[in-house]
Amino acid sequence: DTMKRSSLRVLRTSSRRVLQSKCKQMVATSFVRNYSSEPKVITVREAIREAMDEEMGRDPTVVLMGEEVGKYQGAYKVSKGLWEKYPDRVQDTPITEAGFTGLGVGASMAGLKPVIEFMTWNFSMQAIDHIVNSAAKSHYMSGGQLESDIVFRGPN
Repeated sequence: DTMKRSSLRVLRTSSRRVLQSKCKQMVATSFVRNYSSEPKVITVREAIREAMDEEMGRDPTVVLMGEEVGKYQGAYKVSKGLWEKYPDRVQDTPITEAGFTGLGVGASMAGLKPVIEFMTWNFSMQAIDHIVNSAAKSHYMSGGQLESDIVFRGPN
């Protein structure tokens, strides 16, 4: 019995050492990157656009809606090119923040993943009821039956 415990302890120790060694190797190699050129320098607007484009390309349930996000390509050109690339999923809306925010919250509860874009965050206050009482609290208030995968974005 003592012999079994002793051999198990040795086995555990050697296994732990091998595992620790493998983990150290994985960590050391996971952060090594080989760049063939200098890092790309882009603006925040371009980074946001690239992220939205990547997600819309990856997931067909991602939609973008807001004032002038389509034909005008966003108030600050953040959605430039997305309307041409995803014409069915980029939707210009009227200047009714409460209306398109409520529409986006309902769409998220139905399974879409909307990105709601405000021209400025000041205008989002027109839709604060939908943001706080519908999107943020619906999961809790419904006992986990409703989920709201939604993004609200806009400049200061």
